[in-house]
Amino acid sequence: MRLLRLSRNTLCAGSIPVQYRQVSTGRLVEGLFYLQSTPREVLSAALTGFWDYDIKNAHFGIFSQWAKKLGKRTPAVDEYSRNKAEIRCGLAQHCGAPPEDIKECLIALLYGATLHPDPEQAKIAQVLGEDAHALFKSHPFVTRLRAEIKRVGGAIVNDLPKHSGRYGNALGIYVRKPEKNGTAALLCHGLRGVEGKILKCVIERFGQDILLPIVTGKHCLS
Repeated sequence: MRLLRLSRNTLCAGSIPVQYRQVSTGRLVEGLFYLQSTPREVLSAALTGFWDYDIKNAHFGIFSQWAKKLGKRTPAVDEYSRNKAEIRCGLAQHCGAPPEDIKECLIALLYGATLHPDPEQAKIAQVLGEDAHALFKSHPFVTRLRAEIKRVGGAIVNDLPKHSGRYGNALGIYVRKPEKNGTAALLCHGLRGVEGKILKCVIERFGQDILLPIVTGKHCLS
C-alpha cells in the first residue's frame, strides 16, 4: 500500500520518487522513502526487466587498489577478493556459523571492529557467539587479514588530504580524527568517500537510465 500511494504522485506519474542525500560520512542515503528496506519480493517485482549491477565487496576492492597506488601489498585482501565464496564457506564450517554471518564479520574487520570476546563491547562477538567467535579469531586467514588491514590502513589514512587538523576524502568532506578507534574511523571515511565519488560519477553519466541506486555496504543496484 505504501508503494501504491507513492506511485500516485503528480510529479512522476506512475513512478516511485526516490531522493538521495549525502550524509557526513559521504555516503548517499535515501531521504524521501526508504525503498531499500522494502521486502525483497516487492523489489524483485518492481525491478523486473532491469539489469542488476552489483559492486561486490567494493570497499575491499578500493582498499586493495589504494594500497597498490601507495606501493603496498595486500595478499590477504586480494585472496579474499578472488575467492570470496570459498573463504566464507571454509570459515563458516570451521566456526559452525552461517556464511552470511561470516561475511558480515569480515566486512566488520575492515571497518575497524575489534575481536574482543565480550558481545556487549564488540560486534563480531555479538554476531557469532562465544564459541564461534573464538574459532573465528584464531583462524589463520582472519589473523592475516586483520594484520594487513591494520598495517595498510594506516598508510591509506596518512594519504588522506589534511587541512586544519581535519582529514578529507574524495568527496571533499573533512572530519577530525575521533579519539576512539581513530585510524579505523578515518579509513572508513576514506573508503566511503571513494565509493560515494564512484556512485556520483555513474549517476551523473547514466542518471536517466538508472532506476534505483542502492548503497547498503553490501551492494549497489542500478
